[in-house]
Amino acid sequence: MSILMHEPIPVTSEIQMQQSLTQNEPLREGNYSKRDRRDSASAFPYRKHNPNRISQSNIIPYNSVQNTENTLKRNSTEILPAASKRNSIPFFKLSLEDHIQQTNLNGNMGISQVTSEPIQQQQPQLFKNNNNQIQQLQTTTLIHSNATLPERSFSLSGFHHTQNNLFNAIENPRIKSIPSDELLHRRHSAYHGNEISNITFNNQQHILENKMSGQYPNHSFHFQLNHNENNTVFLQHLQQSQQFFSQQQSSFFTQNLLQHYANPPSFHNFAANITHIPNQYYAAGPVVFHGLPIPSNQQFSIGGIVGTANNVIPGTTAIGYSSFVQNPTSPFDSASQELINRKEWFESLLRLAHQKYNSQEFSGALSILQDLYNLNQHHLPTLLLLGCTCYSLGLHNMSIFYNNLILNIDSNFAEAYSNLGTTHRALSNQNLSQQLAECRNINLPPNLIGKSNIECSEYYYRMAIQIRPKYWDASINLAGLLSSQSRHKEAIDVYEAIESLVDDLSEQEKIFDLDKGNKSDSEVVSVIMELEKRRSQLHYANNAGNSVVFTTERRRDLYFAKGNLLYAMNNIQAAKKEYFKGLIAVGLDIGSVFANSIHGTLPISSVTPQLALAINQKNLNTPSNDPLYHPTTSSILQTLAKIFQDFNLPALAVSLYYLSLSIFPTANTCNNLGILLASHRLQESIQWYECGLALDPQHVHLYTNLGSALKDRGQINEGISCYQQAIAIQPDFFIALANLANVYRDLGRVEEAVDLYRRALQIKPDFVEAFCNYVNSLLFICSWENRDQNLQKIKEVVEKQLKDGIAIYPNAVPTVLPFHTFTYSSLSSWMVREISRRNADRVTWNVKSSDWFPGFPKKPREVLLDYNGDVSSVPKNVFENSLHYPFPYDVSTEPTEFIHVGYVSSDFNNHPLAHLMQSVFGFHDRSKFRVFCYSLSPTDNSTYREKIKEESDVFVDVSSWGLKEIVERISLIDKIHVLCNLNGYTKGGRNEIFAARAAPIQMAFMGFAGTMGAGNIYDPENNGPNQGVAISKDGKDRSYFEALESRWIDYFVVDEVSCPRKLVCGEPLSDEEVLFENENQQFISPQGRAGLISNLDDRNRVYTERLIYMPESYFVNDHAQGFREQEDTEVTRLIKAVYHSEDQPGNLKSSDIWPDEAYLSNAERLLWRTEEIRRLKMRNEVFPNIREDTVIFANFNQLYKVDPDIFYTWMNILKRVPNSILWLLRFPPAGEKNLRKLAEEYAGVEVAKRLIFTAVASKHIHIHRGRVADVFLDTPECNAHTTAADILWSGTPIITYPKYEFKMCSRVAASICYATGSWDQRDSRNFKARMQPGGLNLPLERLREKTLLGHHMVVNSYSEYEQRAVSFGLGIKWGWKRIGSRNDNGRPFSDPVSNPLKSDFQNHPVPFYPNTQSPLFIYVPSGTAVDLRRTLFLNRDKFPLFDTKRWVYNLEKGMKLAVKKFYKDWKEFKTFNKNEFLSLPTKVDESGSFAQSKCLWIKDITDEDTT
Repeated sequence: MSILMHEPIPVTSEIQMQQSLTQNEPLREGNYSKRDRRDSASAFPYRKHNPNRISQSNIIPYNSVQNTENTLKRNSTEILPAASKRNSIPFFKLSLEDHIQQTNLNGNMGISQVTSEPIQQQQPQLFKNNNNQIQQLQTTTLIHSNATLPERSFSLSGFHHTQNNLFNAIENPRIKSIPSDELLHRRHSAYHGNEISNITFNNQQHILENKMSGQYPNHSFHFQLNHNENNTVFLQHLQQSQQFFSQQQSSFFTQNLLQHYANPPSFHNFAANITHIPNQYYAAGPVVFHGLPIPSNQQFSIGGIVGTANNVIPGTTAIGYSSFVQNPTSPFDSASQELINRKEWFESLLRLAHQKYNSQEFSGALSILQDLYNLNQHHLPTLLLLGCTCYSLGLHNMSIFYNNLILNIDSNFAEAYSNLGTTHRALSNQNLSQQLAECRNINLPPNLIGKSNIECSEYYYRMAIQIRPKYWDASINLAGLLSSQSRHKEAIDVYEAIESLVDDLSEQEKIFDLDKGNKSDSEVVSVIMELEKRRSQLHYANNAGNSVVFTTERRRDLYFAKGNLLYAMNNIQAAKKEYFKGLIAVGLDIGSVFANSIHGTLPISSVTPQLALAINQKNLNTPSNDPLYHPTTSSILQTLAKIFQDFNLPALAVSLYYLSLSIFPTANTCNNLGILLASHRLQESIQWYECGLALDPQHVHLYTNLGSALKDRGQINEGISCYQQAIAIQPDFFIALANLANVYRDLGRVEEAVDLYRRALQIKPDFVEAFCNYVNSLLFICSWENRDQNLQKIKEVVEKQLKDGIAIYPNAVPTVLPFHTFTYSSLSSWMVREISRRNADRVTWNVKSSDWFPGFPKKPREVLLDYNGDVSSVPKNVFENSLHYPFPYDVSTEPTEFIHVGYVSSDFNNHPLAHLMQSVFGFHDRSKFRVFCYSLSPTDNSTYREKIKEESDVFVDVSSWGLKEIVERISLIDKIHVLCNLNGYTKGGRNEIFAARAAPIQMAFMGFAGTMGAGNIYDPENNGPNQGVAISKDGKDRSYFEALESRWIDYFVVDEVSCPRKLVCGEPLSDEEVLFENENQQFISPQGRAGLISNLDDRNRVYTERLIYMPESYFVNDHAQGFREQEDTEVTRLIKAVYHSEDQPGNLKSSDIWPDEAYLSNAERLLWRTEEIRRLKMRNEVFPNIREDTVIFANFNQLYKVDPDIFYTWMNILKRVPNSILWLLRFPPAGEKNLRKLAEEYAGVEVAKRLIFTAVASKHIHIHRGRVADVFLDTPECNAHTTAADILWSGTPIITYPKYEFKMCSRVAASICYATGSWDQRDSRNFKARMQPGGLNLPLERLREKTLLGHHMVVNSYSEYEQRAVSFGLGIKWGWKRIGSRNDNGRPFSDPVSNPLKSDFQNHPVPFYPNTQSPLFIYVPSGTAVDLRRTLFLNRDKFPLFDTKRWVYNLEKGMKLAVKKFYKDWKEFKTFNKNEFLSLPTKVDESGSFAQSKCLWIKDITDEDTT
């Protein structure tokens, strides 16, 4: 989300690049912090007391798939396909609970941690949705356990002495190196005789420590296992040990467990939040601990668990083993039998192996298990734990081997099938060569030969479920597998199948009216809470029933996973139901949250950043066992909050964010809450960003969003520091790069900005928002390399976005913003219109979906039909609202005395708009109008602000108000009749005020030189089948009201030069337009033309508003009141000295009157003479080193308005006028060197030297130094607007070319020029010669006058532009002009030149400015351009352009016409609705005109009006 606005990009959404991207603001994205706990509900406001809650004190959750945060890996840009990439070691518990069950067992076995998957954990990552793929932004590894997790690099090494105590019945073994040739023939056990060789981890070494690498440096080691004499199994084919361990380094300890976090907003500023679907739980690991049948006469203890077949402890997920053993029946040799008889020793070893496994000492566990396996090769618990341990070490083929052994013993062993599924899934995540190496010696069943690992995995999971339908772990793993392949519907089916089997409620009870009718969210919550009560009752009535399997934690996590899948399928309503169920399952009274959320009012913070940090610290110190105070619960709240935020329900979203923070504070929640509060409570937003950074100091998104917030608060340098910190942490964080680029561009450091945009695009080539800003920045500094290709690419992007966006509701907003269209020459007319329309549609949707907006009411007739025609059953408020259909608020009564006019703007400060309009508000006729001004920005204490405030009847600073308060103030309190939008699509505007229909009549002008697009059109070719609302058959214009819901600008104040009537959507035309055709019979539209305009549709029309045509220019200014020249004492002294008066200049002598000034009055001659001397003085000050006869062409526009066509035209002009220069501004400075280089390449060094750049001046200096130029050369792509008025006020003529008929921005200067009147008819000597037969090619009555000054300044092509400038330049001739005849003593005094009237410039090698006390002559120019200058300067107070009072009067006439028309039509419309409601026949007037104009024409002020 923009470069031409002056906002950063939040870190919003689509990538909002959605939401939001939507002027130029920064991107936002969530992140997660370390998992914390909270064990007290005292500070939790919405905890619902549940006396029937099952105690879970024996379950200690240690990780959530949501909300874990740690140090982030900064450089990952890997694209994860729908969350399927994982590392080879999964969680030992793979179910949705995401925690280890730790069980305290009785007896002398001590305490054993019972787990069901490897403990290795990974920090959840950040992802973004990029073309339906999940992009991993950051990864990290979090270690949970008091044991030290080995480093990622590991090796095989000798057994360490710390394990000697394991073998208390055996002599302490000695460590011995085993030659590989001997090893190849040994059993695979690490124990052999009195020698031990074991797999262990080592932080430094990557080779076998028992000297194998030294003796056999290139040897490949093969481990062989002998079960019986003829049974040899291939353990593992290791390539070089170094290669083996490097392969494992990336897989063992970085498990890509997908982390869900709440979606960010769409692009606005590039917020560090990127829109994506919630992520799923895709953990896949081996399973342990399920009960096995045990003969009644046998009882063994494994891993510290003592039990029989009746003692079944539910398992979780992961490869594992059973704590209930089956009596071995196979024969043993005498040595083995002797060891087996020592039951306590066996149990102790197995328990210790289990403990080492849980503490991640996998090599130590494997050594012990190998010994136990050698003693009993049919012991199922040993085989199961062996498979799990091999899996954890990455020995996948051995894991498969041991699980197949189990199935050979017991073909219905469900855990083995599930573990095979998990192992094959891990293999699928390896590259092809790794898979081939791993699977080379894996014996698959015949039906799986040739199948992929994913297919094998799915087969084994389904086999496990077939054997045991209520097998929770296998079901969850299968659902995760399907989800990773984007088979979301199948995954949901699996979830629902296991849920239906283990839930205590019957199917009939579960639906319980939940899906009947169109229920609100609060109603859905009420139904789910009732279901929860029934479930609790059934649970106790059935003596716990299935609750042992379907625990509270599992229910919560399953609902969350289902909700995430439904969210991914865009079934938001169904997803919300699952999230509600998850929250209610853990005892959260979510209904109270809905009840306490007041629409339109953001709640007061229920948790402060300081409290959140305290809660976080408490969670770290004393984790809670309560499933409510768990990261997953917090994540569900966060996800719901983001959903409501996306549906524009900020009050509810903020409440849920506060709730999430009170349960389990995370940096990501702080980030998302800060984003939401940024536009409402900026200071609190900053505090939450800072709180998030306290939770995670490496959170780049928080740094980026904090930078944007500080920038918005005016702390530019601090904001830059935050962006730089984010980039320092993560150099490839493209959002921060783009945001920093935006700031640099706004500061004029455009070249630095361009470099940053390039970096961002190198990292993310499809970052469309950054690309558009990059192109804008290049245009801004006139860097035109690849300009045409870039603009063509932007056109293609826009066209695709517009076409694709039709199918989305609300229609997708293109990346290019309305302001961008001013300088994108590649865009066609319908694209320009649609870009504004899509933005207008989004503004409308924002309002309609917000919680504070009352909504657009239905017709009374429709309301009655909703209640089956029974008037008495219609609620009073519903019926009363329908009476003011279609307006959401009651319509202000028709004015009888005063029309209330409201002006809304963010620019009532020292801003160009205030410069132009500061006197408008005071010039209103107070006998007929009352003026209300609503400022969207705080005061800057400027004189402009004070003048506007003083001259308004009511001035309200609403900069800190919410939309609801502003709209209700305008509509209900001030009762505005006409509301004027002075911002449009410019920085600071709040167009939602208008979309909410705060006034019955709404206008736009001055702020944005283009259509707002806030209205209906009919363009089936480009915009789909939207028909709009047609004119009714009775000739009554009811479309004004029928289409009001989607139209929020009724009138656009323009003039006929700036906005041709034929471009108004729906405007009837007298004749069909015909364009030339090419050989293919295709219409050809000349450059700048909109295309074929037809009465049949709006395909190439632009303006969705009805137009109010001002009689002259729509462009108002305040130059006559605010920018008159201050007296120059030196110039006044000269005039007095020459014309012999102490107090004022006297009369000019006849000898002082030149022929071209003969028609002037004496006062006019003196005024002009004063202006000539003032101009000479200023030329000398600005350009002290140029020749006096130099022709000064000038352009003071920002350089982004300069395009190659006009620049090369300027170079042609300089070549043809050899004594000319082109005066440009360093606006910005970086553009100077680029233009000089282009000038040298095109016109040569000599011409390039005649480009003169100066710094930008303050407003008053800028206006008055415009007189120094001889001719102002305008930019056709986007004209001078305010600058054009400034230049004409100084008297300098303009040459402008209104290049585009469909772009108002390219026609404004022509509009201004044609508001300057005609040549003076008193000038009989030159009057006929001044008649210009040409002028603008536009069939307007007022342009037929041949003596208009505008005809000399407005052209129709580049060639005409060049010729006019050359004609002006070559026509300027310099000579001496007498200005006085006597000195103070009555003697004539001589000029330094002997014959001044005949002398040429060579007699004055330095610029001339009168430097004597009483000069006799001055050296001045003459010619058509000078005659034009004199007429402009002397008549400026008579021109309509500078007559502000006249402009206001005409505006008032337009407002009165609009008000009169509205209330006439409103009365008829209400009558029509009333008759329709009462089913009365309505007479149709067939004589009505079906071709009504949508425009209003204002007649100019007359003498009668003046009186």
